[in-house]
Amino acid sequence: MWKLLAKWRNVEGKLERRDVIKDYSDYGFQTYVPLSRFGPISDRDSNRNMVKGHFLSTYEGLLELEAGLSPSVMESRINVPRPKVTKGFITCSARRELELMKTHQVMSSWVLFTLNQTVGGGV
Repeated sequence: MWKLLAKWRNVEGKLERRDVIKDYSDYGFQTYVPLSRFGPISDRDSNRNMVKGHFLSTYEGLLELEAGLSPSVMESRINVPRPKVTKGFITCSARRELELMKTHQVMSSWVLFTLNQTVGGGV
């Protein structure tokens, strides 16, 4: 069939070079053909590699597997690295945190002062 189509296109018998751009712009070209239609499928017998067992197929089996694990497995072991502090340099976020702490101290001392003035009878 392909040979007949090629002969029909080239009636005059002129030699034509392959137009790669035309081939790749055509979605019927071989590069766009899925592997299921052209060639073997590598995922054909994937079910024989599947793990089968009582523990994974039932809820009770999963509970039994979980009970067999040590408690240390359930705890996370993520250690957050400490930020590197250089001499005389404070990051913007650390500076903002320090300013907020100072503001909080001033406001809490002012609240305590006003409470003592109202409770103590004032000056």
